[in-house]
Amino acid sequence: MKPILITLLLTLLIIASSWNNDSCKNIRNGSFESAFVKRKGYKGVMVRHDSIQLETINGKLGWDTCIYQVKWHPNCEYTLKVIYSNFLDESPFKLGDSINIYIDKIINDNEIIYHSIFKRYPVVHDTMWKLDDSHVNIH
Repeated sequence: MKPILITLLLTLLIIASSWNNDSCKNIRNGSFESAFVKRKGYKGVMVRHDSIQLETINGKLGWDTCIYQVKWHPNCEYTLKVIYSNFLDESPFKLGDSINIYIDKIINDNEIIYHSIFKRYPVVHDTMWKLDDSHVNIH
Protein backbone atom coordinates (compact mmCIF):
# COMPACT_ATOMS: atom_id res chain seq x y z
CA MET A 1 0.00 0.00 0.00
CA LYS A 2 2.82 2.40 0.88
CA PRO A 3 4.59 2.10 -2.53
CA ILE A 4 1.30 2.83 -4.34
CA LEU A 5 0.73 5.95 -2.26
CA ILE A 6 4.29 7.18 -2.87
CA THR A 7 3.93 6.53 -6.62
CA LEU A 8 0.63 8.41 -6.69
CA LEU A 9 2.10 11.40 -4.84
CA LEU A 10 5.12 11.53 -7.15
CA THR A 11 2.85 11.37 -10.21
CA LEU A 12 0.74 14.26 -8.92
CA LEU A 13 3.87 16.30 -8.21
CA ILE A 14 5.18 15.72 -11.74
CA ILE A 15 1.83 16.70 -13.29
CA ALA A 16 1.66 19.89 -11.20
CA SER A 17 5.24 20.83 -12.13
CA SER A 18 4.70 20.31 -15.85
CA TRP A 19 1.54 22.47 -15.81
CA ASN A 20 3.46 25.40 -14.38
CA ASN A 21 6.34 25.29 -16.82
CA ASP A 22 4.41 24.81 -20.07
CA SER A 23 1.36 26.94 -19.39
CA CYS A 24 3.23 30.04 -18.27
CA LYS A 25 5.38 30.27 -21.40
CA ASN A 26 2.27 31.50 -23.20
CA ILE A 27 1.86 34.54 -20.95
CA ARG A 28 5.36 35.97 -21.19
CA ASN A 29 4.32 37.98 -24.22
CA GLY A 30 1.05 39.55 -25.24
CA SER A 31 -1.64 41.98 -24.20
CA PHE A 32 -3.71 41.57 -21.06
CA GLU A 33 -6.69 43.13 -19.34
CA SER A 34 -6.94 43.25 -15.55
CA ALA A 35 -10.07 42.62 -13.50
CA PHE A 36 -8.65 44.95 -10.85
CA VAL A 37 -8.47 47.89 -13.27
CA LYS A 38 -11.99 47.17 -14.57
CA ARG A 39 -13.41 47.08 -11.03
CA LYS A 40 -11.91 50.52 -10.39
CA GLY A 41 -13.96 51.79 -13.36
CA TYR A 42 -11.01 52.29 -15.72
CA LYS A 43 -10.20 50.88 -19.12
CA GLY A 44 -6.65 49.64 -19.33
CA VAL A 45 -4.31 47.26 -21.05
CA MET A 46 -0.97 45.70 -20.16
CA VAL A 47 1.40 44.83 -22.99
CA ARG A 48 4.17 42.44 -21.97
CA HIS A 49 7.21 41.48 -24.00
CA ASP A 50 9.17 39.00 -21.88
CA SER A 51 11.21 41.39 -19.69
CA ILE A 52 9.23 44.65 -20.12
CA GLN A 53 5.60 45.42 -19.35
CA LEU A 54 3.81 48.61 -20.37
CA GLU A 55 0.58 49.37 -18.53
CA THR A 56 -1.75 52.03 -19.86
CA ILE A 57 -4.86 53.16 -18.01
CA ASN A 58 -7.77 54.71 -19.96
CA GLY A 59 -5.74 54.51 -23.18
CA LYS A 60 -4.23 58.00 -22.96
CA LEU A 61 -0.45 57.75 -23.19
CA GLY A 62 1.35 60.62 -21.56
CA TRP A 63 -0.37 60.81 -18.17
CA ASP A 64 -1.35 57.28 -17.31
CA THR A 65 1.50 54.97 -18.24
CA CYS A 66 3.60 52.71 -16.06
CA ILE A 67 6.55 50.64 -17.28
CA TYR A 68 7.82 47.63 -15.37
CA GLN A 69 10.90 45.49 -15.68
CA VAL A 70 9.77 41.85 -15.60
CA LYS A 71 11.92 39.14 -14.03
CA TRP A 72 10.64 35.61 -14.57
CA HIS A 73 11.18 32.92 -11.95
CA PRO A 74 10.50 29.16 -12.10
CA ASN A 75 7.04 27.81 -11.31
CA CYS A 76 4.94 30.54 -12.95
CA GLU A 77 6.21 33.41 -10.85
CA TYR A 78 7.48 36.81 -11.88
CA THR A 79 8.45 40.12 -10.34
CA LEU A 80 7.44 43.52 -11.69
CA LYS A 81 9.77 46.40 -10.83
CA VAL A 82 8.50 49.94 -11.48
CA ILE A 83 11.00 51.70 -13.77
CA TYR A 84 8.76 54.52 -15.02
CA SER A 85 5.43 56.00 -14.07
CA ASN A 86 3.84 59.33 -14.80
CA PHE A 87 0.96 58.85 -12.39
CA LEU A 88 2.91 58.25 -9.20
CA ASP A 89 0.68 60.57 -7.16
CA GLU A 90 -2.34 58.30 -7.66
CA SER A 91 -0.46 55.01 -7.71
CA PRO A 92 0.43 52.93 -4.65
CA PHE A 93 3.61 51.93 -6.49
CA LYS A 94 6.69 54.16 -6.48
CA LEU A 95 9.79 54.01 -8.67
CA GLY A 96 11.87 50.99 -7.73
CA ASP A 97 9.00 49.16 -6.01
CA SER A 98 8.60 45.46 -6.76
CA ILE A 99 5.40 43.44 -6.98
CA ASN A 100 5.61 39.64 -6.85
CA ILE A 101 3.08 37.81 -9.04
CA TYR A 102 2.24 34.12 -8.62
CA ILE A 103 0.16 32.40 -11.30
CA ASP A 104 -2.26 30.01 -9.63
CA LYS A 105 -4.13 28.71 -12.66
CA ILE A 106 -4.54 29.31 -16.40
CA ILE A 107 -7.90 28.50 -17.96
CA ASN A 108 -8.28 28.00 -21.74
CA ASP A 109 -4.90 29.71 -22.37
CA ASN A 110 -6.39 33.18 -21.77
CA GLU A 111 -7.81 33.49 -18.24
CA ILE A 112 -5.05 33.86 -15.67
CA ILE A 113 -5.86 33.45 -11.97
CA TYR A 114 -3.09 34.90 -9.84
CA HIS A 115 -2.17 36.43 -6.53
CA SER A 116 0.27 39.24 -5.92
CA ILE A 117 2.29 40.41 -2.97
CA PHE A 118 3.35 44.00 -2.46
CA LYS A 119 4.96 45.25 0.74
CA ARG A 120 2.33 47.89 1.57
CA TYR A 121 -0.73 45.74 0.80
CA PRO A 122 -2.09 42.35 1.81
CA VAL A 123 -2.10 39.52 -0.69
CA VAL A 124 -4.35 40.33 -3.65
CA HIS A 125 -6.11 37.49 -5.51
CA ASP A 126 -7.33 38.46 -8.96
CA THR A 127 -7.78 37.63 -12.63
CA MET A 128 -6.35 38.92 -15.90
CA TRP A 129 -7.24 37.93 -19.44
CA LYS A 130 -4.93 37.55 -22.40
CA LEU A 131 -6.29 39.59 -25.29
CA ASP A 132 -6.20 39.04 -29.01
CA ASP A 133 -3.41 41.47 -29.95
CA SER A 134 -5.09 42.44 -33.21
CA HIS A 135 -7.80 44.22 -31.20
CA VAL A 136 -5.49 46.10 -28.83
CA ASN A 137 -5.20 49.85 -29.32
CA ILE A 138 -3.49 51.77 -26.52
CA HIS A 139 -3.36 55.16 -28.26
